Amino acid sequence: MRFLQPFNTLGSGDPHISTLDSTTYTFNGHGEFTLLNALNDIFILQARAAPLVGTSDATVFVAMAVRFGDSDVIHVQTNERRVLDVYVRLAGDGQNFTRIEFDQASRWSYSGVSVTGRNITSDGIIVSFDGGVGLNIKAFEGAMSIFLVAPDSFRGLTQGLMGTWNGNASDDFLTPQGSILSPDLTTEQLHYQFGLLWEIGAAKSVFYYEPGKDHEFHTNRHYIPVFEPVANPSVDQSLVVEVCGTNPFCIFDYQTTGSQSFAQNTVKSLVQYQQAVDNRASFVSCPSLPAPAKGRAIVATYKAGGVARFVCDASFELSHVVNLTCQSNGTWSHGDIPTCMGDASGQTKTTPSRTGTPLVLSRPAIIGIYGGTVIPIGVIVLVVILICRPKKRPPSSRKVNPSTDQAEVQENPKNGHA
Repeated sequence: MRFLQPFNTLGSGDPHISTLDSTTYTFNGHGEFTLLNALNDIFILQARAAPLVGTSDATVFVAMAVRFGDSDVIHVQTNERRVLDVYVRLAGDGQNFTRIEFDQASRWSYSGVSVTGRNITSDGIIVSFDGGVGLNIKAFEGAMSIFLVAPDSFRGLTQGLMGTWNGNASDDFLTPQGSILSPDLTTEQLHYQFGLLWEIGAAKSVFYYEPGKDHEFHTNRHYIPVFEPVANPSVDQSLVVEVCGTNPFCIFDYQTTGSQSFAQNTVKSLVQYQQAVDNRASFVSCPSLPAPAKGRAIVATYKAGGVARFVCDASFELSHVVNLTCQSNGTWSHGDIPTCMGDASGQTKTTPSRTGTPLVLSRPAIIGIYGGTVIPIGVIVLVVILICRPKKRPPSSRKVNPSTDQAEVQENPKNGHA
């Protein structure tokens, strides 16, 4: 599923955070923090922040890690050469992470989650969980952007830097200890009394760590950022006005980083976010399809309008011909997956399987984090239909399953494809 969020958080540049109930604030922590904890630890989204290269005044998001229930863990981090790297840790596999090779396949399926990386530089990484949770992660100049789509089941059951999602913005600043802070606190007060309290401990981390690095390596509790933007003497202030207008996030990023392109990307990300909200269908895609035994599914694209057809191996023929179309609501058109029948030699056919079941989200929340900051945009009052992926393989047969894109050929799952 291709998700960008209108759920209540969007970030740009230095962590400017908008909660799920659309309260905006700035938090420049240096370490690893809980962005969103939902359903009492069933869903965990964590972010790693570090100073932007070239400045010590503000931080940006450089990595995120996420898990939903007993799914495999997905870790995404910025990379100077590849823009973004993605690592996966299979459930029950200790701390062993493996980097996903998108040059082998653009779409990979794991237990409870799939990951897509096509044009990573422009489109970023898409992470889709069973249960209707999706993320789109992008990066620009070393700063990570995160767009999150959350299901209505999260409502009233969220905590973290993205706030308490219940339609009441006045209680967004809920501390881990259960105290509700005033929404009128200054940036500096929020930094110390709210943001830093959501730092995770090493035991709670679901991050991948490179050799020689750990939670403490990425944490600086003594870091003091700039709390309010100050005119940068190296920046032409007329350009700040020209580029940013009155956009406070753009102004903050321009003055803090001194980078016009970084500030422009903040504005661009906001525009893209709004376009995503206005055009929801563009970031919804259909689930992987099972291939018939002794055959394969051929899928040109998983986006709306994409058509899936089925073919059989030599000496086998389809039980019936059917083409399935990916609909704008994220489900395949109705139809039984055909079976591949043998000739008179006695080959038997398998029981037809049905396409995925849609999950209806009545008031989805969308969160966007870009340019290293998090800014919750607000809940979009609309109906978004997301899909559940096909039934999960039993743990004993779980494996990393790539599936390709652009005239994608989906082989039988037992042959190692999604």
